[in-house]
Amino acid sequence: MKKHVILLLLSQMFFLGISQNYIWPIVGKNAGDDIIYQPQSYLDGNLLYADLIIRAEFMTPVVAPTDGKIDSYYYTYQDAYQRSTTFGEVCDWYNDSLKFVEFGDADIKHIGVSAKIIAKDGRNIWISGLRPCDNIIIGKSVKAGDTIGYVGYYYNIINHPCINVKISEKGMTSAGDPMTPFGLQTTFEKNKNTKRASSLSREQAVEDYTILVDALKEGFPGLYDYVSEEEFDDYVNAQFDGFAENVSMEIFERSVMGTLFKIKDSHTRVYNLYEENPKTNLVTLSYIDSSLIVHRTVPAYSQYQGKKVKSVDGIDSDSLMKMLKDYIQMYDGYNQSGIEEDLAVMFDSRYSRYIQYLERNHDLTLEFEDGETQTFKAESIGGGKCISLKPYIKDWYIINRFGPGLNGANMKNINDSIAYLGIQTFDLKEKQLDEVADFIKQISRDNIDNLIIDMRNNFGGNVEVLNKLYSFIAQEDFQHEMYSMVTKKGDFDFFKYSTNHIIGDILFDDYQYDENSSCYVKCHNEVYSPDTSVNYCGKVYIIINESTMSAASSFAGMVKKQDRGVIVGRETGTAYHQMKALKFEKLFLPNSSYIINFPLVKIVADTVYNDLFPYGRGVMPDYPVRISLEEIECRNGDKVLNYALQLIEENKYIERTKIETVVEQELDADNKDNDRSENGFGL
Repeated sequence: MKKHVILLLLSQMFFLGISQNYIWPIVGKNAGDDIIYQPQSYLDGNLLYADLIIRAEFMTPVVAPTDGKIDSYYYTYQDAYQRSTTFGEVCDWYNDSLKFVEFGDADIKHIGVSAKIIAKDGRNIWISGLRPCDNIIIGKSVKAGDTIGYVGYYYNIINHPCINVKISEKGMTSAGDPMTPFGLQTTFEKNKNTKRASSLSREQAVEDYTILVDALKEGFPGLYDYVSEEEFDDYVNAQFDGFAENVSMEIFERSVMGTLFKIKDSHTRVYNLYEENPKTNLVTLSYIDSSLIVHRTVPAYSQYQGKKVKSVDGIDSDSLMKMLKDYIQMYDGYNQSGIEEDLAVMFDSRYSRYIQYLERNHDLTLEFEDGETQTFKAESIGGGKCISLKPYIKDWYIINRFGPGLNGANMKNINDSIAYLGIQTFDLKEKQLDEVADFIKQISRDNIDNLIIDMRNNFGGNVEVLNKLYSFIAQEDFQHEMYSMVTKKGDFDFFKYSTNHIIGDILFDDYQYDENSSCYVKCHNEVYSPDTSVNYCGKVYIIINESTMSAASSFAGMVKKQDRGVIVGRETGTAYHQMKALKFEKLFLPNSSYIINFPLVKIVADTVYNDLFPYGRGVMPDYPVRISLEEIECRNGDKVLNYALQLIEENKYIERTKIETVVEQELDADNKDNDRSENGFGL
């Protein structure tokens, strides 16, 4: 009798969907495949509580794990682990260009769809990181296995396609175990979720800051390339002296960011910054052409657009600009184009975060040049609210990032004499490289005279892809003598605070000690040759900007160094002569939970400094285009591309003169200062 009762109960549970395992949401995969993060693992220092993050190919179908109903379906941007911003726009599969939102410096590809399914078994299922599906509407019933979207990008610090799955228990609204419903052995631990504090004690701030400074001194190569040891230590000591008994997260962040600005490195990042009650203003400011102006507003304040600002909250505009320059990151050395761009489009964001940091309401009181004073109230963002500011600048943000070239390269013929190749990343797969090669072959057969290669907003990638792409346009062999430099070989003391290394990891075994630099060095003598089967012989115009980084910057530098083409646009964000890259450390500061991502390898690509390649600067354009509101607003289309087309029409090409100089291994401080002032933009 007891056996029959058990069988009956099991049968009823099966039909109710209570014990039956859910379908794995990624089509073509088995339960548990390609999990990259799960509960009790760390994502850039954050202890994951109830997250199941699954990697898959971009646009792979995602299905409902069980029967249920679509309860919500909306766009969201996950810009911090404990915070996301939701947008109220309708998720249209047929118009999913992601051009619908004004969102500052966000990487738009990470704005994805979050779907909530109320399952028949009583659970709630949240799946985020989707591209929308053509038949999904809120309130629609779905069966297990029905497509609800496609794999997109979930979180702005995860650069490969993935989705996030969270599942609540029956009758609960907060997320719980996301693994057991799929029949997986779970790592979920209830009540393990913790919330970050809004401040640190002095002892905690000193501990975290000491970990950061000691790690930089131990492992960051070329720490004093752009700042003297004395200046760096003076700044560090000032931060220690400035920590009070209670240190707000805003003040601690300012110390961290200021320290990283001193080393001036485009590959160093801070992740997992503290966020609280995000707010935005209804006007945005732009420092451009030596003036601070109101650039964008909500419709109610449109009468202020273009007005010159004399002071912000009592601080005159020139003084404020100089203060903000100390908190502009992500550019190498003495780069100027990145500073100009940042002040033009991020002025108010930098101000609110690093100068106005104690005023959490972020209201702005502006005094205008004509004597008028006006206070603009800040508003909370998120929760379905999207602040629409005009003029729109979204098209400028996505130049060479989105559109027909979502596969990494955009190829087209502009006319019978001009071809266009937009390279969005150097992390191209073999198939994508083959497509580029076929394009190069075709324009060569068609005798296309001019090739524009767009490297704007390209953050770099694989050096092997760089070499292959260059071989498609190279006209002669040349040897590139390079070397890599690290501070030590073996493991590092700061590995005890690392999220990607452990004590005992032995690095850089093949590096040799160099007495001149007191570092460890490895030589790389690269020989570059033209590809005999795929080669373009016409004129080459490389378009660059401040967001041309890493391998993309190196590509532009090779083209200029070998006189293979001309450079149009603005200085690259990564320095030409050297870059700190490769073998990144993710340093976890235990009290603040900040993650400092910094490279352990310095790559020296050239040691010759001259007017064409000044010390500490990015690749400089032959034909510069100063940033302007016309360009940012795309008033007359793509200003930089149009300028390149004008150069071709006027038959302007290589006019530079090669400068013969001796190899300089070191520059003294005076030479560095002179170089910086002579090649600056007058900011």
